[in-house]
Amino acid sequence: GVASARATRGALLPLSLRPEDRTSHPLHGDPSITTSFVLKVPKGAEGHKRAQVVGSVPLIYTFCGMADFQYLNIKDAERRRRRGDGKGVGHVDVSLLDVDQILDEQVEEQLQLVPPIFSKVDQPQDYNFRQTSYVGIRGGDGAGSQHNRSVFKHMLKVQFEGGRTPSEPSASLGDDPLFVEQQQEAARRLSPLFERRAVWSHAALRRRLALDGLSPSDERALPLVAYLFTQGPFRRLYVRLGYDPRTEPESRFLQVIDFRIPLEFY
Repeated sequence: GVASARATRGALLPLSLRPEDRTSHPLHGDPSITTSFVLKVPKGAEGHKRAQVVGSVPLIYTFCGMADFQYLNIKDAERRRRRGDGKGVGHVDVSLLDVDQILDEQVEEQLQLVPPIFSKVDQPQDYNFRQTSYVGIRGGDGAGSQHNRSVFKHMLKVQFEGGRTPSEPSASLGDDPLFVEQQQEAARRLSPLFERRAVWSHAALRRRLALDGLSPSDERALPLVAYLFTQGPFRRLYVRLGYDPRTEPESRFLQVIDFRIPLEFY
C-alpha cells in the first residue's frame, strides 16, 4: 500500500486493477519530488470563493504505464463469469479426479501459463537486439561475408564441397600493401593460436584473445593466417591456412552445429 511504499525510499507504488485476480499485472507509480500545495476553495455566500492553503505535497506518484498492458487469464475470467460469485475454487480431492478424462477434454484448449514474474516494463519499447558474432552481412554471391567488410574483404572463402584448401593468403593482399604492413604484428600474435588449434569460431577466438591479454583488434589480421568456410559443418569457422579439416578425423570435434528456424515458424 501507500504506507509501505512511503516507508522505503524510492519504492514504487503498485496499483492492481483486479485485486482478486492473482495473475493481474499491477501498474507501478514512480515517485517524484514536487513542490505543490493543497488548496481548499470553499464556496462562500453569493458565489464568492476564497482559497486557503491547507497543506503541502512533497511527493507524488506518477503512473505512466498503459492500463491495458495486462495479462488476462481468459479461463479464470470465464469461470468467474459463469459462477457469478467471484470466489476461488474450493478444495478438491485429487484422488477422485479422472486425470486422463480431464486431459482428453482439454486437448483442444489453448495452454495459458501464468508468467513466473511480472516485469515493471508496462510501456512498448524497442528492444535494440544486438547481432550475434556468428551472423554477418550477406554478400552478393550469397556466400555471406563477415560483419566488418572493410576488415575481412581479403579473407579467402572456400566452399565445403570441392573447394581447394588454400595454403597462402589471398592474392588481393598484393593490392593492399598498407594493410599487410599494419597487420604483420597482429598476425604474429595470431599464428600461435592457430598452431595450437587449427579451427576457431569468431566467439571462441574473441574469448581466447581476451584470456591471453591480446586486443580484439588483432582479429583484423585473420586474412593473413586463416581462411573461411562458407557452408557445411565448418561454416563461418576460421581455419589455419594449409589445414583441411575435411580430411582430418580429429577436426570432427570442432564442427559447428547450425540451428536455423524458418520465418514461417513465427
